[in-house]
Amino acid sequence: MIKMILFIVISIVGGLLGTLGGAKGISKGIRRIAIPLIITLFSLYILRNAWCITIMFMSFVLAMGYGMPDIQDAGSSLGRFWARIFPYHVLLKTPKDLKLRLLAGVFTRITIGLLICLSMLSIVILRRNWGIFTLSSIGIMGVFGAISWRSLGQFEFKGKQLLWSEFWSYFVVIFMAQIMIKL
Repeated sequence: MIKMILFIVISIVGGLLGTLGGAKGISKGIRRIAIPLIITLFSLYILRNAWCITIMFMSFVLAMGYGMPDIQDAGSSLGRFWARIFPYHVLLKTPKDLKLRLLAGVFTRITIGLLICLSMLSIVILRRNWGIFTLSSIGIMGVFGAISWRSLGQFEFKGKQLLWSEFWSYFVVIFMAQIMIKL
Protein backbone atom coordinates (compact mmCIF):
# COMPACT_ATOMS: atom_id res chain seq x y z
CA MET A 1 0.00 0.00 0.00
CA ILE A 2 2.84 2.40 0.85
CA LYS A 3 4.51 1.67 -2.52
CA MET A 4 1.30 2.53 -4.38
CA ILE A 5 0.93 5.79 -2.46
CA LEU A 6 4.56 6.62 -3.26
CA PHE A 7 3.94 5.79 -6.97
CA ILE A 8 0.96 8.15 -7.00
CA VAL A 9 2.79 10.96 -5.17
CA ILE A 10 5.77 10.74 -7.56
CA SER A 11 3.33 10.67 -10.50
CA ILE A 12 1.49 13.76 -9.20
CA VAL A 13 4.80 15.62 -8.87
CA GLY A 14 5.73 14.54 -12.42
CA GLY A 15 2.29 15.55 -13.72
CA LEU A 16 2.61 18.99 -12.11
CA LEU A 17 6.14 19.52 -13.43
CA GLY A 18 5.11 18.42 -16.93
CA THR A 19 2.12 20.73 -16.82
CA LEU A 20 4.11 23.66 -15.42
CA GLY A 21 6.53 23.21 -18.32
CA GLY A 22 3.65 24.04 -20.66
CA ALA A 23 2.33 27.03 -18.68
CA LYS A 24 2.58 30.58 -19.90
CA GLY A 25 5.69 32.35 -18.64
CA ILE A 26 7.46 29.21 -17.42
CA SER A 27 10.40 27.57 -19.16
CA LYS A 28 9.63 24.40 -21.09
CA GLY A 29 12.94 23.17 -19.69
CA ILE A 30 11.08 22.16 -16.55
CA ARG A 31 9.18 19.57 -18.59
CA ARG A 32 12.07 18.64 -20.85
CA ILE A 33 14.48 17.99 -17.98
CA ALA A 34 12.31 17.15 -14.95
CA ILE A 35 10.29 14.29 -16.46
CA PRO A 36 13.31 12.34 -17.81
CA LEU A 37 15.30 13.17 -14.66
CA ILE A 38 12.62 11.76 -12.32
CA ILE A 39 12.45 8.54 -14.33
CA THR A 40 16.24 8.31 -14.65
CA LEU A 41 16.87 8.83 -10.94
CA PHE A 42 14.14 6.37 -9.97
CA SER A 43 15.52 3.75 -12.36
CA LEU A 44 19.10 4.31 -11.18
CA TYR A 45 17.97 3.89 -7.57
CA ILE A 46 15.99 0.70 -8.25
CA LEU A 47 18.00 -0.96 -11.03
CA ARG A 48 21.47 0.28 -10.02
CA ASN A 49 22.80 0.27 -13.56
CA ALA A 50 24.49 3.14 -15.40
CA TRP A 51 22.60 2.30 -18.62
CA CYS A 52 19.57 3.96 -17.03
CA ILE A 53 21.18 7.31 -17.87
CA THR A 54 20.06 6.73 -21.48
CA ILE A 55 16.53 7.58 -20.32
CA MET A 56 17.64 11.22 -20.40
CA PHE A 57 17.33 11.00 -24.21
CA MET A 58 13.66 11.58 -23.48
CA SER A 59 14.63 15.25 -23.15
CA PHE A 60 15.14 15.39 -26.92
CA VAL A 61 11.72 13.82 -27.50
CA LEU A 62 10.02 16.36 -25.24
CA ALA A 63 11.86 19.17 -27.01
CA MET A 64 10.51 18.09 -30.42
CA GLY A 65 7.12 19.65 -29.88
CA TYR A 66 3.83 18.59 -31.37
CA GLY A 67 2.40 21.77 -32.86
CA MET A 68 0.31 21.42 -35.98
CA PRO A 69 0.71 23.76 -38.97
CA ASP A 70 -1.91 26.47 -39.23
CA ILE A 71 -2.17 30.01 -40.57
CA GLN A 72 -0.37 31.45 -37.51
CA ASP A 73 2.35 28.86 -37.00
CA ALA A 74 4.44 26.50 -39.14
CA GLY A 75 4.05 23.79 -36.49
CA SER A 76 6.69 21.39 -35.29
CA SER A 77 8.72 19.17 -37.61
CA LEU A 78 6.72 16.18 -36.41
CA GLY A 79 3.44 18.03 -36.87
CA ARG A 80 4.42 19.01 -40.40
CA PHE A 81 5.35 15.38 -41.18
CA TRP A 82 1.91 14.08 -40.13
CA ALA A 83 0.20 17.01 -41.87
CA ARG A 84 1.78 15.78 -45.11
CA ILE A 85 0.46 12.25 -44.44
CA PHE A 86 -3.02 13.62 -43.63
CA PRO A 87 -3.11 16.77 -45.79
CA TYR A 88 -5.63 19.36 -44.64
CA HIS A 89 -6.27 22.95 -45.64
CA VAL A 90 -4.89 25.24 -42.91
CA LEU A 91 -8.11 27.28 -42.98
CA LEU A 92 -10.07 24.08 -42.22
CA LYS A 93 -12.62 24.79 -44.93
CA THR A 94 -14.45 21.45 -44.91
CA PRO A 95 -15.42 18.74 -42.41
CA LYS A 96 -12.87 16.54 -44.18
CA ASP A 97 -10.15 19.10 -43.35
CA LEU A 98 -11.19 18.99 -39.69
CA LYS A 99 -10.99 15.17 -39.65
CA LEU A 100 -7.61 15.16 -41.41
CA ARG A 101 -6.20 17.73 -38.98
CA LEU A 102 -7.51 15.69 -36.07
CA LEU A 103 -5.86 12.54 -37.46
CA ALA A 104 -2.60 14.40 -38.05
CA GLY A 105 -2.69 15.76 -34.49
CA VAL A 106 -3.50 12.39 -32.93
CA PHE A 107 -0.73 10.62 -34.85
CA THR A 108 1.70 13.39 -33.92
CA ARG A 109 0.91 12.87 -30.23
CA ILE A 110 1.05 9.06 -30.51
CA THR A 111 4.49 9.41 -32.12
CA ILE A 112 5.65 11.49 -29.15
CA GLY A 113 4.31 8.77 -26.84
CA LEU A 114 6.11 6.08 -28.84
CA LEU A 115 9.40 7.98 -28.74
CA ILE A 116 9.02 8.49 -24.98
CA CYS A 117 8.63 4.71 -24.63
CA LEU A 118 11.64 4.03 -26.85
CA SER A 119 13.74 6.33 -24.67
CA MET A 120 13.04 3.91 -21.81
CA LEU A 121 14.28 0.80 -23.62
CA SER A 122 17.15 0.43 -21.16
CA ILE A 123 14.57 -0.42 -18.49
CA VAL A 124 13.10 -3.33 -20.42
CA ILE A 125 16.54 -4.56 -21.46
CA LEU A 126 17.66 -4.60 -17.83
CA ARG A 127 14.39 -5.95 -16.41
CA ARG A 128 13.69 -8.36 -19.28
CA ASN A 129 9.97 -7.84 -18.91
CA TRP A 130 8.67 -7.11 -22.39
CA GLY A 131 5.05 -7.73 -21.41
CA ILE A 132 5.01 -4.97 -18.79
CA PHE A 133 6.94 -2.68 -21.13
CA THR A 134 4.45 -3.30 -23.94
CA LEU A 135 1.39 -2.70 -21.75
CA SER A 136 2.93 0.41 -20.19
CA SER A 137 3.88 1.71 -23.65
CA ILE A 138 0.33 1.20 -24.87
CA GLY A 139 -0.83 3.22 -21.86
CA ILE A 140 1.59 6.06 -22.58
CA MET A 141 0.83 6.16 -26.32
CA GLY A 142 -2.87 5.82 -25.56
CA VAL A 143 -2.97 8.79 -23.22
CA PHE A 144 -0.99 10.94 -25.66
CA GLY A 145 -3.20 9.91 -28.57
CA ALA A 146 -6.51 10.07 -26.73
CA ILE A 147 -6.35 12.96 -24.27
CA SER A 148 -3.16 15.04 -24.55
CA TRP A 149 -4.70 17.19 -27.29
CA ARG A 150 -8.19 17.48 -25.75
CA SER A 151 -9.51 20.37 -23.74
CA LEU A 152 -10.20 18.84 -20.33
CA GLY A 153 -10.27 22.19 -18.59
CA GLN A 154 -7.82 23.99 -16.38
CA PHE A 155 -6.81 24.15 -12.75
CA GLU A 156 -4.80 26.69 -10.83
CA PHE A 157 -1.52 25.85 -9.13
CA LYS A 158 0.85 28.42 -7.62
CA GLY A 159 -0.97 31.20 -9.48
CA LYS A 160 -0.64 29.51 -12.88
CA GLN A 161 -3.46 28.15 -15.03
CA LEU A 162 -2.54 24.56 -15.92
CA LEU A 163 -4.19 22.10 -18.30
CA TRP A 164 -5.68 18.87 -17.01
CA SER A 165 -4.87 17.14 -20.30
CA GLU A 166 -1.16 17.86 -19.84
CA PHE A 167 -1.27 16.88 -16.16
CA TRP A 168 -2.79 13.47 -16.94
CA SER A 169 -0.41 12.87 -19.84
CA TYR A 170 2.71 13.36 -17.73
CA PHE A 171 1.16 11.67 -14.68
CA VAL A 172 0.67 8.55 -16.81
CA VAL A 173 4.22 8.72 -18.23
CA ILE A 174 5.72 8.80 -14.73
CA PHE A 175 3.30 6.20 -13.37
CA MET A 176 3.87 3.74 -16.22
CA ALA A 177 7.64 4.25 -16.04
CA GLN A 178 7.54 3.34 -12.35
CA ILE A 179 5.58 0.20 -13.19
CA MET A 180 8.15 -0.73 -15.85
CA ILE A 181 10.96 -0.24 -13.35
CA LYS A 182 9.41 -1.99 -10.36
CA LEU A 183 7.54 -4.93 -11.93
